Amino acid sequence: MSRAAIQKIPSKRVGVIWNALGSTTYAANSFIMLIAVSQLASIEEVGYYGIAYTIGYLLHVLGGLGAERLQMTDYKGRFAFADYLWLRIVACAIAAVICLGLALQESDLWLKVFFIIVLSAYYLIVCMGELYQAAAIRLERLDLSGQAVFFRTLISTAGFCLVLFLTRRVELAMLAMFALCLLAYLYFNMHRMKGLVDPARAFNFANIKKLIGECLPLFGSLILSNLILSSSRFVIEYSMDSTAQGYFTQIFLPVFAINMISNFFLIPSLSDYGRFLESGDMHAFWRRVFRQVTIVATITLCSLLLAYFAGIPILNLVYGGDIAAYKTELLLIIAGGGILAITTLLQYLLIILRLQSRLLLVYALVVILSFGIALGLIGSLGLLGASLAFIASYLILLLGFLGILLSALRTRVKERSAS
Repeated sequence: MSRAAIQKIPSKRVGVIWNALGSTTYAANSFIMLIAVSQLASIEEVGYYGIAYTIGYLLHVLGGLGAERLQMTDYKGRFAFADYLWLRIVACAIAAVICLGLALQESDLWLKVFFIIVLSAYYLIVCMGELYQAAAIRLERLDLSGQAVFFRTLISTAGFCLVLFLTRRVELAMLAMFALCLLAYLYFNMHRMKGLVDPARAFNFANIKKLIGECLPLFGSLILSNLILSSSRFVIEYSMDSTAQGYFTQIFLPVFAINMISNFFLIPSLSDYGRFLESGDMHAFWRRVFRQVTIVATITLCSLLLAYFAGIPILNLVYGGDIAAYKTELLLIIAGGGILAITTLLQYLLIILRLQSRLLLVYALVVILSFGIALGLIGSLGLLGASLAFIASYLILLLGFLGILLSALRTRVKERSAS
C-alpha cells in the first residue's frame, strides 16, 4: 500500500471493528487448533501440543524483546521503525537457537521435538508481524493492524484444520500452518504496511543500544509474566504425565480467549490514556479504567455462567472426550483469566508511565511465589491445585501493579500541583 493511501485514515469505528475482528480471531486460533488436535489425535499428542505451545509462546516473547508495547506507546517517535526492526531480527535469531536447544532436550520423542520446532517457528513469524502492527497502532491505523492479524490468523488456522482433517497427521497440519502464516505475513504485513515505515533508515548502533536499554526491563517482565502464566504447566510436566498436561491444556484455553477479547477494548484506548496523563485529566483517566475493568468483569462473569451451566457438555462435544471431572478447575481457571486481563490493563498503564523497572521487580517476586505455590498445591491437589495456584499468582500480581500505579499517579498529581 502506498504512503498516500496510508495517510487516508478511516474512521475510528472502522479501526475498532477490524481490531476486534483481529483480536477475536487470534484469541480463537489456539482454541480452534486445540479442538482439532483433541478431536483427531491422541490425548498424548494434545499434551505434546500443550507444552510445544507454551515453549513457542515464550520464544515469541523473547523474539519481541518487550519492544512491541514500547513501540505502540512511542507517541513522540523517539525511535525509528528500523531500530525496532533490527532489534527484532537479532532477538528472533537468538530465540531460534534457544528453540533448537530446548527441542533437542526431548530427542527421545521426535514428534514432541517436531511440534516444538514448528510451533516456535510459527510464533517467530507472528512476532515479526507484530513489528508492523505496532507501527500501525502507534499511527492510529487500527484497521491495517486488525486486518493483518485477522487474515494471517484465519488463513493459517484454516490450513491447519483442513490438512489435519484430510490426513489425521498433526505434523503435516503444522507445516501447512507455518507455510500459510509466512505467505500471509509477506503480503498483509510487509507489503500492505510498507507505507508506514521508512525503509531508508539503516542500522544505527547507538539507537539500538539505547532501545535495548529501555526494552530490557520490559522484556524481563514479559518473560517472567509468561513464566507465571505457565508455572502450573511446567510443574505438571515435571510432576505428572502427558495425559494430565493434555487435560489441563484443554481447560486452560478460555484464559487466552478472555484476555484477547478484553484486549480489543483496551488497545484502541492506549492513545487516550496517553493524552489523559499528558493533560493531567485524572477524572477521565479513572473513568476509562473503571469502564474497561467493568467490561472485563462482565466478560468473565458471562463466561463463568456459561461454563457452570453448559461448559462441560459443550467442551466434551468440542474436544471429543470427557472432562466432567474437571468442572471446578475450569471455573477457577476462567475466574483467573479475568484477573489476568485486569493485570494486562494495569501493565499497559505502567508502560505508558515508563515504569518498566518497577514492573520487573514485581514480576521477579511473583514468579518465585508462583512456582512455590504451584509446587505445593499441585503436589497435594493435582489439577485443582494448578488452578488455585494460577488464581493466587495473578491476585498477588494485580495487587502489586495497583500499588505501583496508585503511588506513581499520586506523585504525578503532587508534582503538577507544586508547579
